[in-house]
Amino acid sequence: MFRLIIFEFRKLFRNLGFYICSLVLIGLSIFTVYSAKFYQEQSGIDDPTMCGLKSLMEALPTSMIVVMLGIFIAMLTCEDYTLGTVRNILTRGYSRLGFYLSKFVAVIFATVFMSVLCCAVSYATGCYFWEAGDAIEAEQIKNLLCQLCIMIAYGAIFYSISTVLQKTGGSIAVCVVLPMILTIVLRLGDTALAEKEIEISSYWLENIGAALGVISAEAEDMKKALAASGIYTAAFLALGWLLTMKREY
Repeated sequence: MFRLIIFEFRKLFRNLGFYICSLVLIGLSIFTVYSAKFYQEQSGIDDPTMCGLKSLMEALPTSMIVVMLGIFIAMLTCEDYTLGTVRNILTRGYSRLGFYLSKFVAVIFATVFMSVLCCAVSYATGCYFWEAGDAIEAEQIKNLLCQLCIMIAYGAIFYSISTVLQKTGGSIAVCVVLPMILTIVLRLGDTALAEKEIEISSYWLENIGAALGVISAEAEDMKKALAASGIYTAAFLALGWLLTMKREY
C-alpha cells in the first residue's frame, strides 16, 4: 500500500488541476476578505473587530473552499477510472482496498493543503487591510483544527460520491450542487419542525462549521465539530467502499 500512496502523491503533484484550483482558491480568499473591507467602507460602519485574526478564523466557513474541493476531488478521483488506470493497478496484484485507501490519503493531503492555503491567504490579506490583531492562542488553534476536520469530512463525502459515479462531469456537478441542495432541504425541514423546536440543519457540516467561524468559539461547538466530522468521514468512506468493492473494471 505504501507504493500506492507514493504513486498517488506523484500523480497529485503532476496534476495541473491541483495548481489551478489552488490559484483560484487564493484569488477567492483574497476577494472574500476584500468584500468585507469594501462593505465596511461603503456602509460607513467602522468595525473595530476586523483584523487578520478574525479573517483567519472566518476563512474556511465563509470562503468558497468547499466548492473548490468538490471540483478538484472529483477530477482527481475520476481520472483513474476515465483513463483506465485502476484496471492496470489491480491487475498488478494490488488490493482494491489498498487502492481505495491510498487515493483517500492523497485526497486528505490535498484537502489539508488547500485549507491551510486558504487560511494563510485570508490571514495575510486581513493583516494587509487592517492589522494582525491579538496573538493566536491555544483555543483558537484547537478551533482551526476542528475546522480542518470538517474540511476532511467534506473531502470524504466528495471522494465517496466520485468513487461511486466515476464520471468527472457528473461527479463535479453532484459535489458542487449537493451541499447547496442539502442546505436548502434542511432549512425547510427546520421550518416544518419549528413548533417542536428541532433544528436538523444544526447537524450538517456547513452549520457546524459556521459556529466555529469566530475568534472565541464555544467548547461544545468544537466537540460537536469533532464528533460530526468523524462520523461523516467514517460513514461516507465506508459507504463508498461498500458500493464499489465488487464493481468490475
